[in-house]
Amino acid sequence: MTFASTAAATSPDPQPSEGYSPGQIRNSKWGIRNSLRSQSSHLTSASAISHSPSAIGSFCSAFSPSRLRAFAGILLAALLTLPAFASTISIQGGFGYPAALDASGNPVDAGYEVAIGTFEDGFDPALNAADLPALLAAWRPYGITTTREIFGTPGSFYFERVNNDPSFAGKRIYLLLTRTNNLASPAPDASNVTDYGIFTSLATPADSSSTWTFPAVGPEVQPPADLRQLNTSQIDSSLFGALDAGSPTLAWKTGTSTQPTAWDDWVRSVFGENTDPSSIDPDAVSGSSGLKNFVAFALATNPVAPAAPAYETTTHPADGRIGIRFTRTKSEVSGYSAEPEASTDLSDWTLTLEKTVTPETETTESVAAYLPIGSDQSKAFFRIQVEPAN
Repeated sequence: MTFASTAAATSPDPQPSEGYSPGQIRNSKWGIRNSLRSQSSHLTSASAISHSPSAIGSFCSAFSPSRLRAFAGILLAALLTLPAFASTISIQGGFGYPAALDASGNPVDAGYEVAIGTFEDGFDPALNAADLPALLAAWRPYGITTTREIFGTPGSFYFERVNNDPSFAGKRIYLLLTRTNNLASPAPDASNVTDYGIFTSLATPADSSSTWTFPAVGPEVQPPADLRQLNTSQIDSSLFGALDAGSPTLAWKTGTSTQPTAWDDWVRSVFGENTDPSSIDPDAVSGSSGLKNFVAFALATNPVAPAAPAYETTTHPADGRIGIRFTRTKSEVSGYSAEPEASTDLSDWTLTLEKTVTPETETTESVAAYLPIGSDQSKAFFRIQVEPAN
């Protein structure tokens, strides 16, 4: 029985018991398991413990009654809830190790899937690295978690998993990182995946616990041979993606049409992990601005927490003619045009405006539009017409 795996099976992040750290508890469990194994080769139930009272008594003599009771609870849970033999694999990225980066080189936002596993026999992931649907079809997951910020480090992740499936034994461990346009798991056809990466380590370190192959499972496997403690600093091979200064870095999925659009980036910047269609739909009205999402996007503003009004009236610096000024997302980026219009009677909006466009960033520009010279300056109405760009 693999007592080292016990706490992880019932709680992915085991907590210290009565003043003992998870490492101390794991080491103690290994010691007990080895003592028990020396007494019996068929330790499969709680009754087997009674076959070796001297082993148990020798080990437990150093514990106080309260600690012994706490420790006995761990052992009992192990005997009742776990199969006889299992392996434990943990993996860590960020907070002390290289964090995961997206295809733009930024730390991966919280909520994206991180998985370790292997591939079906006969499938060559290196030859199919750019064919994500084929990779997903042949993927055998061992454990899954998501990216999050840990100790102030974005793009981090950690999990520990226990498995007693002997069919994983000896197979290479792969780390599969995916980023989707809806924070969901990758669809079988990968239609929601924007960028991804596949990583592993080909090294054969002396310490078997840092080897990227699944350990064997069985009574003959002595700890720590049934344990893998992996982290991103060990990665030396990327099948898809890159290693940027040691960080596993995703790459865009093959085909430019699958890269995140400016709309995708804007939605994430405004709504974060909220994927509720009633909030992020282009026609939904968010916040107090009263603007539909697609209008706020075209005007490069945040409708939920606007830093400034989407537009403002202004006067021409030379002659004082009245006008309007606003910032817009470039139409070639947004897919929308945002053009100023003016009227003196709210009926005829065909006044020809004097317009000045000034680039602000790679994706935005400022627009200033003034009433024409010689027009009536006593009264004017302005509006911004937002519609799909031709």
